[in-house]
Amino acid sequence: CFRCDMEPSESRLHPAQKPVKLIEALIELVTLPGQIVVDPFAGSGTTGFAARRLNRRFLVIENNHEMFEIIKKRLADPFQEKLI
Repeated sequence: CFRCDMEPSESRLHPAQKPVKLIEALIELVTLPGQIVVDPFAGSGTTGFAARRLNRRFLVIENNHEMFEIIKKRLADPFQEKLI
């Protein structure tokens, strides 16, 4: 059984936010280290966050300025699980 619930340390930063463990599993399934992961609807940046932790390059696109600011803060530290 594969569990991919939101970790207690993960904040709900976006209504459609997915658990980091789920996104990491998907990235590992379809990419190799060093490859590029693209998320054209980045939301809170979970895909970029997971890609960086897995040694993948990434391109995230978000047109909501508030979410963009959250992404910048979240990706400032690749091992940060939530915003403080």
